[in-house]
Amino acid sequence: MTNALLQQNIVSLFGLNTLLEDEQSFFLSQIGEVVLETTLVRLVCMLTDDENYALTQYLESEPSADMLLQHLFGHYKATQDILEEVAIEFKEDALAVLSKASRTTQTA
Repeated sequence: MTNALLQQNIVSLFGLNTLLEDEQSFFLSQIGEVVLETTLVRLVCMLTDDENYALTQYLESEPSADMLLQHLFGHYKATQDILEEVAIEFKEDALAVLSKASRTTQTA
């Protein structure tokens, strides 16, 4: 289930295809920020002091999200696994909230 969930397109999974393209882009960028920040926090907890220092120095250059991801993938092996875990957890949590909201709306 989790691998299948990882492969599912978030736009169709959450019904975002009903939104205007600008709204979809905004929503997806917000999701991306949350997933990236969560991934970064988990990664930092696993790093040595020297690795944390090096990453902090890199972050001070304020890289774009794309450049940051490229850097993380290039320097920290655990990034891919952490990112996949975070993406799956986000989708599972969001689906649970949507399901609960749907049930609440149906009983109201």
